[in-house]
Amino acid sequence: MVLKVCVIGAGIIGLSSAIQIQERVGQWDITLVADKFSPETTGDGSGGFWKPHMLGETPISDIRRWSVTTWQHLTDIATSPLAAQAGASTVSGYSLSSRPQYQEEWWKDLVLGYRHLSPRELQMFPDAKSGVFFTTVQINAVAYMDYLLRRFQKNGGKLQRKTITSIDEVACDYDVVVNCSGIRARHLLRDLEVVPVRGHLTRVRAPWVKHFVLRLDPGEEAFVLPGVMTSVLGGADEVGNWSTEVREEDKTAVWQRCCQLMPSLQDAKVDHHWVGLRPSRSRVRLETSHMTVQGRAVPVIHNYGHGGSGVTLHWGCAAEAADLVLREIQARRRMAKL
Repeated sequence: MVLKVCVIGAGIIGLSSAIQIQERVGQWDITLVADKFSPETTGDGSGGFWKPHMLGETPISDIRRWSVTTWQHLTDIATSPLAAQAGASTVSGYSLSSRPQYQEEWWKDLVLGYRHLSPRELQMFPDAKSGVFFTTVQINAVAYMDYLLRRFQKNGGKLQRKTITSIDEVACDYDVVVNCSGIRARHLLRDLEVVPVRGHLTRVRAPWVKHFVLRLDPGEEAFVLPGVMTSVLGGADEVGNWSTEVREEDKTAVWQRCCQLMPSLQDAKVDHHWVGLRPSRSRVRLETSHMTVQGRAVPVIHNYGHGGSGVTLHWGCAAEAADLVLREIQARRRMAKL
């Protein structure tokens, strides 16, 4: 008997979950249902930078576990022949603070070459009083999403472009539903803990930018991320705003903060601006619930609420979502034998 699985949402969380399930269970019928596919998703516009960020009250043990798995996955790709097609690479740079003592985080022992800046290095950043240098991993989001989508389809995965307003609309046709609906979970599930965090990115042509530079001061966050075709400038975090329109005030604010951070950007040519809504939540939701549809019980695996850390957590969360799917199927098979 061929079991049928539906994954709702084709962003980086949905795609990675579909692949993990697909590659661990074999010949199941797996369909990815979404209203938007790459390159139209929020993930396609992201800076693609690995660094835990904006995760609310999610337990640090969970963040660490999911982050480590994703780190290993991305660094394995970035150092393999797949690096070019997946758009993955290692990148080094500076993280700065106006505090005299830099506040270290748990992941300092995971990234490569983590060290505090010397006084001479700090002279390059007059507004900074402390900082660190490290190497992390970064993806070209559009290339990576295309890589995941092709990988899913090559293994027999199906795509269905459809806008759904309730999980009931698909649950009756599948044995398991995996809900990776991101920001739409607020309406799909009436989960009021899900709120948008509006972000503005400006992409510029600046081939001389070779290192990332981050400023972490609350209210003045700014970052510059290097890229093959364009560098990414950002720093806007606006909670509760659903607008995806590009605003002049955001263009100006991001530009000014990033040029203060890296004055050499003054002569960079703007390629385009982008606005996206990060699916923030009090904590990441990764768990199983059960619903009854037309008289039959259907397990629903929820995997959403990753805030600004979709890239950082995606592969680790997808692995655990696949574990939950397997657990439900095994339970179903045990019941069938009774």
